[in-house]
Amino acid sequence: MVDWQAAAALQGLIIALPLHCTGPSCRRRLAAVTSRSHIALCYLAFAALALLVYGPALGGGFLWDDTDWIRDNETLRSASGLWRIWFEPGAVIQYYPLTYTTWWLDYQLWGLSEVVMHVENVLLHAGNALMFTLLLRRLSLPGAWFAGLVFLLHPVHSESVAWLVERKNTLSAAFYLGACHAWLSHVMATHAGVASRGALLRTALLYLCALLAKTATLMLPVTMFAIAIWHRRQWRSSVRALVPFALMTLAAATVTIVMERGEGAVGHDWALSLGERIALLGQVVGFYLGKLLVPFGLSFSYAKWQVVGSATHWLSTVVLLAVLTTSVVLVLRMRKPAGVACSLAMWVYVANLLPVSGLVDYYYLRYAFVADHFQYLPSLGPIALLCCGGAYLMRKVPAGVGIAALLSVMLAILTWNRASIYQDLEVLWRDTIAAEPNAWLAQSNLGNLLDQRRGPGAGIAHHRRALAIYPDAFEANNAVGNELVRRGEFAAAKQLFDRAMQVRPDDPLTFNNLGAMYGAQRNYAEALRWFEAGYQRAPNNRDLLRNMAVVLSQSPDASVRDGARALALANQLNDVPEPSLADEHVLFCARLLASDRRSAISLGERVMYRARREGNLPLVERVGLQLQRLRR
Repeated sequence: MVDWQAAAALQGLIIALPLHCTGPSCRRRLAAVTSRSHIALCYLAFAALALLVYGPALGGGFLWDDTDWIRDNETLRSASGLWRIWFEPGAVIQYYPLTYTTWWLDYQLWGLSEVVMHVENVLLHAGNALMFTLLLRRLSLPGAWFAGLVFLLHPVHSESVAWLVERKNTLSAAFYLGACHAWLSHVMATHAGVASRGALLRTALLYLCALLAKTATLMLPVTMFAIAIWHRRQWRSSVRALVPFALMTLAAATVTIVMERGEGAVGHDWALSLGERIALLGQVVGFYLGKLLVPFGLSFSYAKWQVVGSATHWLSTVVLLAVLTTSVVLVLRMRKPAGVACSLAMWVYVANLLPVSGLVDYYYLRYAFVADHFQYLPSLGPIALLCCGGAYLMRKVPAGVGIAALLSVMLAILTWNRASIYQDLEVLWRDTIAAEPNAWLAQSNLGNLLDQRRGPGAGIAHHRRALAIYPDAFEANNAVGNELVRRGEFAAAKQLFDRAMQVRPDDPLTFNNLGAMYGAQRNYAEALRWFEAGYQRAPNNRDLLRNMAVVLSQSPDASVRDGARALALANQLNDVPEPSLADEHVLFCARLLASDRRSAISLGERVMYRARREGNLPLVERVGLQLQRLRR
């Protein structure tokens, strides 16, 4: 019960803050809509409906990126983690300190409970739908409640709501919409001749919070400009007030580009020319709009397109640019409200898609050019336009309410079905492959998962499929290479490892696999050379530490063995709260070689005890024989 109250209080704060309206006339006009009791009742209704349609996902665990970002993130577990999140760049994956702060609080309060975190995401989404509704009402647009309902129930948003790591979407959107409300208060006050510095300060604060939750919100000034034009029908007076926000956008864009490159968004997978990126823009916008209008065939990961700079591939971008140019003319002339509304909705949509359109590099581009969670915010524009236009038309249709209700039910069913795939990682990847057989990421990750759950080689068919789709798939090259090593096909394995090395020259995984391959050939000196090369690039990689210690302590080649160095590496490997059985066995062997007899016996007895408990009888027998020889 506490978690619900806390999440509701947070959402209520975000909603209430920007709704403060400057000027008595403004307050009187909005009193019926923005009263606290009315907002609370509407929020409870939205929250209940959202919890209902996302019910299948509430019991799901940590999936894919959730493990690195949240579950296995040591920074979230310590009291000092909050300081590191904010003031130590690189302490967490990507600098989204506000989002990480919520996860840190989750861990401190209830230990990263998956159910609680899912509920929080859903409640944030419900609050966003309500703030969207209230924003449209303040703009005097018809169909505002229907638009909020569509935003709440649309299945294209399921990835942002049901996937825990995408709290950065729901949280940043809450502050984004809050900033829109505060900006509208400023616009309304200025139009009434009332001072509005407080509203501007709230806008800037909420915009900063949105950027600190996720920098993809950096195109907010375009949305603010659209709000000002629609409300006042004057664009020149709004430009000056937007200058500070434009500077914030420029700073955020610069930081994001640098940050993404620091996170690995550079190299082979991002090698796109400027012409290819421009040609890609129209395709990306068209794809997203199609999925928004016809939300079928949705997938957790889509196939990565082949970008070709031909005239046909440029056609969609040319059409898009023509539409945007026409929209500018419509707005400048201010002839018909319908034309202005269409133009502004297009501006909001395209502008908020630009950061994830492929014009600049970001990490997800290595997997695909599109993802459903990227249009959580951009969808506000088309949804507002279509629902408001639909509400106007349905006034002339007797069954208009029934049509809207039927559409809502259909969206709810689709979202329920999408939410059900977030219960288990294998279900998620199999559903993705069913929808997108050529999504190499899903093929590769399902192969990795099957290898983990059912033993090495269980997922080889999916790894091979990933390579057939995308020969530069790094993980698949390594996985198939390891399978070939197990079969003794060392020459073929070496070719795949070399291909992986070309894609990511400094990744420790390939160095580790090459070392293991030479170890399987009993070339221990060469194996050690590759392990050491990887260790130089990743000195904290536990696989490399373990394999180096094994070779140095257990190699039949006396010229390779080095007891002192093996012991130092094994001690580094075991310098964790709960070392694994394999790591303790490596330390035992290192102590044997270093003639550390007393501590070796003590550790050997512990290894035997753990091995017996885990049912590893071969290890029990092996260590037992070593202890007998040691005692003699």
